[in-house]
Amino acid sequence: MREAVFIMALSANREGMNFSVRQHRGLRATFTTLMLAGVMTLLTSLQSFALPTQVSEAIEPFVLEAEELLEEFQFLAALTLLDEGIERHPTSPRLHKKRGDVLMILRRNQEALAAYRRALDLAPRFLEGHWALWALLDRLSTNPEEALQALVQIAEIDAHNPLAQLHVARKLRELRRFEESVAYFQQAVAINPSHLAYRLFLARALFDVRNIEEAQNELEDVLARAAPNSPVWVAAQNLSQTLHDGTIDMGSRADFFETTKQLHGEQGKDYKTWALTRGKAWQLMAAGRYDEAESTWRDVLRLDPADDLAHYNLGLTLIELEKFEEALTVLRASFRQSKHPPFYPDAVFQIGHVLSKLGRWEEAISQFEHLLAIQDWKEQDFYAMNFPDLAHVRAALEKARTHVDHIPSRFTDKDTFVAASQPEPSLEKERAPHPSSDSAQSPFEKGDIPLRVLPLSVDVVRGWFRQLVTARSAIQDELQAGFHEYMPLDPGDTFSPSQPSIYLVFSLTTPPSNAMPITTQWIAEKVDGMPPNTLVGTDAVVLELNDNTGYFFLERPEGGWPIGTYRIDLFVGEEVSAYTYVADIRFRIRSDGSSRK
Repeated sequence: MREAVFIMALSANREGMNFSVRQHRGLRATFTTLMLAGVMTLLTSLQSFALPTQVSEAIEPFVLEAEELLEEFQFLAALTLLDEGIERHPTSPRLHKKRGDVLMILRRNQEALAAYRRALDLAPRFLEGHWALWALLDRLSTNPEEALQALVQIAEIDAHNPLAQLHVARKLRELRRFEESVAYFQQAVAINPSHLAYRLFLARALFDVRNIEEAQNELEDVLARAAPNSPVWVAAQNLSQTLHDGTIDMGSRADFFETTKQLHGEQGKDYKTWALTRGKAWQLMAAGRYDEAESTWRDVLRLDPADDLAHYNLGLTLIELEKFEEALTVLRASFRQSKHPPFYPDAVFQIGHVLSKLGRWEEAISQFEHLLAIQDWKEQDFYAMNFPDLAHVRAALEKARTHVDHIPSRFTDKDTFVAASQPEPSLEKERAPHPSSDSAQSPFEKGDIPLRVLPLSVDVVRGWFRQLVTARSAIQDELQAGFHEYMPLDPGDTFSPSQPSIYLVFSLTTPPSNAMPITTQWIAEKVDGMPPNTLVGTDAVVLELNDNTGYFFLERPEGGWPIGTYRIDLFVGEEVSAYTYVADIRFRIRSDGSSRK
């Protein structure tokens, strides 16, 4: 079951869907054989970059007829035709690659892998062949290292494509090889330093390996360049809070037990004195004797510097004494060790309160909005006693907003994140034209669309999806019984403006136990003649019981795809919001469909 909405003159009719598909005899041991072998070697070398015209013309009838057979789902006939073509043109990497596609559809995966590898033996820099090999290896998931190496090969051949570097970086993160991933994020930034999302990815990757100084430098550069309220700007603000100990996130390489491994004091921790001093501090707070309470809480922390609850109570005491700068530092330290203490929600609220007292309104807004984002925690017994009243949180948020005019609310009445840059449909007619679009009308038509949300992710696949692949086409396998799978044909991340449709083919980590809707928003992230982060279309599917794969697609707008970088955001559930956002993936449109910068 599918539901699609497009912000262009699109047709949802599937009947015309085009499954586009691109792409010896024994010789006597004589002098002629040697001469022919030399010619074949020369052709192989040329095919690493482009097929000779005569050879291309000779194989074209086989490719076209194979495409027609695939459209009619005559897979075995297509395989027979391609075998005939390879017998006549054994050094054609396109025919070998196409044969691999058909074998994949027939679920003859090992033969398909062999066909792809044969194509790459003939043309080592045949990028379409490398993408096909990687997509199948990644889907099979039998050898993650081999799949990674196939992706690395793509990044090496497509060295001027930042998305290729990001693919490798994200896969390395998925394998928890964080230090290696940093190098690929750095390469993506070096190729396209003006794309701020790539720099934000690098900042996060640097933070994860605890290179805080460099992470901070990248983050500050992003904040200085990003447009207020853009997805990158919002994500950078969130990462800024993380870097400044504003969250429980300490980076992937942080040692959770670092402090607890250390004994405090010459003889270790004096538990009896520590407990008695704690009790005395609470009594002083209850009596309102905050000067003495401050001193006593500091005694507690000398006995155990890792006592997060003591940090929290010292912070509350310092607030009463109006020592706001110290209170801010202490409160931020109060969940550094335990990560998820029961007082965490109130600590966040108190940090927002202190930031408001210091006139740091934008940071205060971030704290209050974070509380609204985790408001479901108040239903848990562990946090219920320490969760601030939501009415007080909203009041504090609105008060802070009166001091910061340029930051509109990120929450609707249901406390759902929405982007200020994407107005509600009822306000669309009042929207001022973007300066960059005055000279040329956008090729995408306007329409009623879900509100733009604010996600931005370093990791491409999170939780729900085992694989996400953009491709020129999608097709269902030829399995005679059991559950069918959709497969990508001609996968890649770079397409030409004339590409009829672009597909996003996915496979789930586990099949759903109930019907589950998945929605995509297709974003023109950085595209010629269009405002940044313009929502250009949506597509949705409803996965039924035991469905494991599926696809989304968007058709070419009239006049062709505009040049630039696009992002596809994915959401699971009934609503499109920051809470249902699960993953994203990018693709590019280039004038020649190549990967050159």
